[in-house]
Amino acid sequence: MIERVTSWLTVGEDEADKPVVHLWGERRLAYPILKHDTGYYVFYEANLEPDGITDIERNMLYNEDIIRFLFIRKEQ
Repeated sequence: MIERVTSWLTVGEDEADKPVVHLWGERRLAYPILKHDTGYYVFYEANLEPDGITDIERNMLYNEDIIRFLFIRKEQ
């Protein structure tokens, strides 16, 4: 799953365009989500165009393995 999401976030073939992946591991959720008490947390740092985020959101919404996600714009 991590490789699939990484491929969605990869824009080009340059090494600079590849997202940085931080694996936080399995953690307890603050509240149950879809009867799950724990979840596997992965933090991505990627340089994306704003127009491309809608396609990635759609892919994540239709994937049953992803129960929550959040996009944040990093300050320059």
